[in-house]
Amino acid sequence: MNIPKSLLLLTLAVAGALSLGGCQTASQNPSTTQGAAIGAASGAVLGAIIGHQSGRKGEGAAIGAAAGAVLGGAVGASKDHEERQREEALRREREHNIEMARIQREREKAETEREEQIAIAQGRNVSDREVFEAEQRAKAAEERLKQLEAERQDALARQRSIEEAERREREALERIRELEREGTTASAGSSGGGA
Repeated sequence: MNIPKSLLLLTLAVAGALSLGGCQTASQNPSTTQGAAIGAASGAVLGAIIGHQSGRKGEGAAIGAAAGAVLGGAVGASKDHEERQREEALRREREHNIEMARIQREREKAETEREEQIAIAQGRNVSDREVFEAEQRAKAAEERLKQLEAERQDALARQRSIEEAERREREALERIRELEREGTTASAGSSGGGA
């Protein structure tokens, strides 16, 4: 049985392209598969054109397909490898960020517990008299605050009263000027008409 060289070469090309993907499937190496397919198709067309020039169209297509599949598969495999490295780097970064967040939460929890322990320790050293005196100081401060707020409200009310009185004064003076102008105009008109 005599197998044509072109068929043999095409078989080798396909086998070579598939071997570039290793044991992984096409879905795990999409760029390898795509690169091999595009390379094989492009190489077959180019090989057929070149082979046609020399009268060996079939062999040229097979050689071109084999070379294109190998080159396209190699480029695709490189892209797949880079993509897996990027994904692995992102996975490691996510894991690192999760771990750092966990450590930060543990630190914050430990700090809160430490502050609580300090507060408890300080509370044990405080006498009832100190608590009473602190309560008295708080009440005195609250009374002073009420007094100052009341004084502030009184001051604001007095300021508003002054502003209201000044507004009424301006309105009254304006009306007086208007009436005096009318009176001056009316008396000038009556004294001019009698002559």
